[in-house]
Amino acid sequence: MSDLIQKEFDGYINRDKAAVIDAISAMIQQPQQAVGSNKFTLGKLMVLSGQYQEGMKYLLPVKSGEDATTNPIRYLRTTYYLGLAYEALGEADKAVTEYEEIMKYWGNADHELKDIADTRERLNRLRS
Repeated sequence: MSDLIQKEFDGYINRDKAAVIDAISAMIQQPQQAVGSNKFTLGKLMVLSGQYQEGMKYLLPVKSGEDATTNPIRYLRTTYYLGLAYEALGEADKAVTEYEEIMKYWGNADHELKDIADTRERLNRLRS
């Protein structure tokens, strides 16, 4: 396990998404490591590197499934990355649904996070 953590760390230090993805993919195969936080990180990195459908396999259970998060920020970010994936795959209606869900809960936040601002822009563009 320590080798996988070192590989993940080195990947982050070297800004090598593929190495981080490989390390976390191997990590979640280990006992007690297929947890929501690892699946969220893996899904997010896959979406950000263009592996949309594969990333969604990890994100969907974090949003609502066996690894459903109770952390509101992780829920927001999971929904955001699912929206990005749907948008990239040309499924605009599903992307809009994800983005609308974010705005339902976070659209009037006292402090607007970067993901919320980006969600607002994407939602406006997809609706026009």
